[in-house]
Amino acid sequence: MPRMKNELKIIPLKIKPDLLHEYTDAIQRHQQRYDVSKPSKWGDQIKLLTNMRYISEEQWDQTAPLMSFDILKYNYIYPHIDEYLATGDHYHTEHTWYNIYEDEGNQVPHYHIENHGRDKYDNDLVASGVCYLQVDDTLHREFRIYDGSPWKDGKIVNEPTQITHPKAGELYLFEPSLWHEAVQTGVGKSIVIAFNVFLI
Repeated sequence: MPRMKNELKIIPLKIKPDLLHEYTDAIQRHQQRYDVSKPSKWGDQIKLLTNMRYISEEQWDQTAPLMSFDILKYNYIYPHIDEYLATGDHYHTEHTWYNIYEDEGNQVPHYHIENHGRDKYDNDLVASGVCYLQVDDTLHREFRIYDGSPWKDGKIVNEPTQITHPKAGELYLFEPSLWHEAVQTGVGKSIVIAFNVFLI
């Protein structure tokens, strides 16, 4: 059965809190070691720290190496990607990055097809995902879905069609063409890894 274009699959992972803490600690050490901030090309609307890059590295002002998260992906995430794709095709998630949101952090509405250095005719990009490693209880966090682009003349003019409230240990899988936004308010920190799934 084909997936709906705007379908979001939310999966609670069977992962121990200690392992989540180990990953969040490693991410924060990486961020501090390499002074990871926000790519200079992003405007003030986006409030997060990220080591994300386009496929083409020279497009970025970042020099920090990416992190692989292999144990997390092979043991906890890949079985759900297998089920989500339901094709048996081989794939990779080498394009994986982390985002750290502090207090009033956010990511503006976007989608992954024509961002991330890929064009809309690239059929190798078959899924995108976010794994929530930390979401402090003191935060109100939202993952918003839009039916198409909400932008007009540089402003967000449409309302989201779905809003969810992510929790630590949850995996979100969705089509790369899904317009989505991350917004949080309150005092605290959330840490996620995000990735794209490419067929080999």
